[in-house]
Amino acid sequence: MRKLLTLGVSAAVALAGLLVAGAPQTAQPAQAALLPAADWERQIATLINEDRAAAGFTPLSVSVAISTVARNWSQSRANITSTVSAINPNFGSQIPQSGLVDGAELVVVGYADTAKTFYTPQDVINTWLGSSSSKSALRSSDFTHLGVGVVVKTAACSASSSRTCNFLWVTADLGEYLGEGPTDLFWWSPFRPVTPFVRLTLTPDMTGDGKGEVLAIDLNGALALYPFRTNKLGPNFKVGKGFGAMSIYGPGDWNRDGQADLFGVTTDGRLFRYNGKGGGQIAAGVQIGKGWSSYRIIPAGDVTGDTYPDLLAIDSSGYLWTYPGTGPKGNFQSTRIMSGKGWIGIDCYGAGDLNADGKADILAITSTGKLLAYLGKGGGKFGGATEVGHGWNTGIQLVAGADLNGDKKGDIVGLTPDRRLLFYSGRGGGSFNTPIQIGAGW
Repeated sequence: MRKLLTLGVSAAVALAGLLVAGAPQTAQPAQAALLPAADWERQIATLINEDRAAAGFTPLSVSVAISTVARNWSQSRANITSTVSAINPNFGSQIPQSGLVDGAELVVVGYADTAKTFYTPQDVINTWLGSSSSKSALRSSDFTHLGVGVVVKTAACSASSSRTCNFLWVTADLGEYLGEGPTDLFWWSPFRPVTPFVRLTLTPDMTGDGKGEVLAIDLNGALALYPFRTNKLGPNFKVGKGFGAMSIYGPGDWNRDGQADLFGVTTDGRLFRYNGKGGGQIAAGVQIGKGWSSYRIIPAGDVTGDTYPDLLAIDSSGYLWTYPGTGPKGNFQSTRIMSGKGWIGIDCYGAGDLNADGKADILAITSTGKLLAYLGKGGGKFGGATEVGHGWNTGIQLVAGADLNGDKKGDIVGLTPDRRLLFYSGRGGGSFNTPIQIGAGW
C-alpha cells in the first residue's frame, strides 16, 4: 500500500482562505529509507525555489519562524495520525506579522507500507504542481518568504491494521512582506550577494548531490555557493562571511571524513582548512600553514597515488610543487615533491583523470592560448605536455577542478570581462564543448 493523499492550499488572496483540494498524484517509488525531517524541509524548500527560478520568479527567503509555524501544524496532524490534508486556520496570525500583507498555506499528507519504498521531496513538489491552485501559490510573484515543516513517523496503517506504515505530513507557509520581512533565515536560504564577485572557484561536491558547485566571494566578503543544474545554476545560499581578504580553493574531501572541504589563503599567506559539514556547510577555519602568499595554488586530487588528495603549488620562480596530503590528519606530509619547472606565465588547472588510467592529470594554458595536457604518472610526477587545444587566451578568467554536470568529466567555468559566467562542459581527454552562458552580472 502506498498512497499520496490530496493537498490543501489556502487562497493566495487571503490569510485564512478556503481549503482547495488538489488532485491526488501517482508517484513512482524512489527511496527505501525515511529521510530525517530536517532534510525533507531543506530539500523541499530548495526544490520550491528551483521551480520558481525555472519559471522566472525570485526565490523565497526561508524563515525559521515561519517554518516553526508550519512544523507545529504538521506535528498537530501527526499527533492524531490524521490522513486528512487540512490547513491551519490560524497560520495567518501565527507567522511573523511585521510587514505581512498576504499569505498562503499548502499541505500534503502521504503514507506507505513500511515494506514499500517511500516518497521523495520531489514527489511532494510534483503533487503541488499538479494542482492549479497550489501551483499558482508556489509561482506567485507576490510572496517573499517561505517556511516548511515536515513530520515523519511510523505507525499502524489504520486502527484495525496489524501492518505498519511510514507517514509524512508536509506544510508549506508562504508570506508576502513589505520591506525586509523576517530576517531569521536558515543558512541555506537563498542569498542576495553584493556583486560583482571578487573571486570564484569550483568545488567537487559540498552539497552531497554528486555534482560540483561554483563558489564566489561577493563585495562584502560573503561566500556564496551555487549548485549546478542542467546547463544552469540553481538558487544559491551563503556558506560563510569574512572571506573578503581570502583566496579560496576546493580540494575535495581533504581529511577523508566523507565531506568536501575548503582551503582559504589570507593576504599574509596563512593557509586555513575549513572542514565540510555536509549540505554545503563548513566548520570554523583551522590554520594548517603559512608563507603561501607567493604561491599559485592548484587543487588537483590525488597526484601521488596514495588515495589522499594533494595540493599543487607554483612558486615565484616557476617551480611546480606537490604537497602530499595526509588524509585523516588533515595536514601535509613533511616533504614536498618537485613536479616541474618553467611554469612562469602559464596557468595550471586540476583536470581529474583525462585518460582514465587512475592517475590525476593537469591542464595548462600558455600565454599564446595553447591548451596543454600533462598526464599524471603517480608519485607527484607528470609526463610531457600534449597540446589539446588553442585559442584560450581570450581574457576570460577560468576556474576548474570539478565535474559540475555529473558526467564524470572535468568541466571549466569562465568569467568574461563583461561579467558573464560561461560553462565549458568537458568531453574527456582535455577537450571541451562550446561554452554556454550560465550567469550574468558576476
